[in-house]
Amino acid sequence: MSIPALFRQTVVSLEVFPPKPDAPVDMIHQTLVQLSHLKPDYMSVTYGAGGSRAGLTLEIAKEIPTLCGCPALGHLTCVGADKASIQQSLAQFQQAGVEAILALRGDVPAGRDAQTAFAHMPYASELVKEIVAYGGFSVAAACYPESHYQSDSQRDDLLYLKRKVDCGVDWLVSQLFFDNDAFFSFVDRARRIGIRVPITAGIMPVLNAKQILRMTTLCGASIPASLSRIIARYGEDPVSFAEAGMDFCCAQITDLLKGGVDGIHLYSMNRAKSATAILQRTGLRD
Repeated sequence: MSIPALFRQTVVSLEVFPPKPDAPVDMIHQTLVQLSHLKPDYMSVTYGAGGSRAGLTLEIAKEIPTLCGCPALGHLTCVGADKASIQQSLAQFQQAGVEAILALRGDVPAGRDAQTAFAHMPYASELVKEIVAYGGFSVAAACYPESHYQSDSQRDDLLYLKRKVDCGVDWLVSQLFFDNDAFFSFVDRARRIGIRVPITAGIMPVLNAKQILRMTTLCGASIPASLSRIIARYGEDPVSFAEAGMDFCCAQITDLLKGGVDGIHLYSMNRAKSATAILQRTGLRD
């Protein structure tokens, strides 16, 4: 079954990333086997800055249907890409049996500037068009509940998102967020301007205070008062912070489920143990 067809009910998906260059590749295989017991509806594999781990993305995505028994969603970015390189990447995904692509603009790699990084393909909407024209893939795209940090306004951000969806996107995966009110408000505004595709909530487990502060700074997500209190109280105590953060994450997911969210996309950070605990505590998996 294709991934878009799964959205007749709440879809549960997991994200993994290729191991660092100095880490054994076998580690990701072990993680996939451990995550397979959660029976995710699909799993996504990140691309790496500037496609630096693109080969491993393809290798991991190829193994997911066999190891995990579910479809794979491969990430693809505009960084350094032109039409020819995108065609080549899509051919490789197709040959590997990957039937779904998450089309992303991507982040500018260190040592490069945006003008050169996106010289041939500046927007994710153009990448979506290329994938749709190539054929044979379902297409996901990113959305930002609190707007992309480069957007001038919420309205502009939504209009750009609508344009991207109209190019052929089948469903949306949100950037991480910690304020559910902001997410539900975003979904409501998206529906009002005619965005009808499923919108799945990207959830980052709250397990490390420094990591959360760094990532919210990078993506522009806000920190609600309840999470701010956890950081202030337990930020210097990793064990206690992880426990309180787990409670926060599970409460966030439970509230999203009560609100009728289309899907939960858990950024596993390659941590099978915490991903298992979260999905079990929220009742998403036994």
